[in-house]
Amino acid sequence: MSKAQAHLVKTPAASPTDTWPEPQPLPEELSPVKPFDKALLPATLQPWVADICERVQCPPDYVAVSVVASLAAVVGRKVAIRPQARTDWTVTVNQWALLIGRPGLLKSPAMEQALVMIKRLVARALEENERAAFDFQAQALAEKLRAEAREKQARKLLADNPQADVARLLSH
Repeated sequence: MSKAQAHLVKTPAASPTDTWPEPQPLPEELSPVKPFDKALLPATLQPWVADICERVQCPPDYVAVSVVASLAAVVGRKVAIRPQARTDWTVTVNQWALLIGRPGLLKSPAMEQALVMIKRLVARALEENERAAFDFQAQALAEKLRAEAREKQARKLLADNPQADVARLLSH
């Protein structure tokens, strides 16, 4: 069998008679990890993260991870890199974040505080979008009324003179 054909071989499915091992409880103790180094954050963000940690009384990891993920969301497709010099392959920002901790370690309050600024941006964008949608609907209605008025005027001209050129009125 060739290497090209090897991927076509199906793996046998588990049968109902296969036995699974008994689940084991997760260990109570945590694996040792280095404490979060605030120097990993840009200097402009460090005081903000420290302030949130002080107010919420939570680990800086939760706030820092949420802040970095929210910044990536704001940057979005505005920044990209081209890893290859001779192609147009472009890679845009894509940041995922996950907060892990036992219940009661203030993950949600830390994340909420870190996302306050992006939520303000979202609220402002929604307001601007509502205003723009209202303006668009008003403009669309005004154009519809203008078209109806031009049609009415064209009908009147044709009623008076069936040979009248009304194309100019209806072409707007």
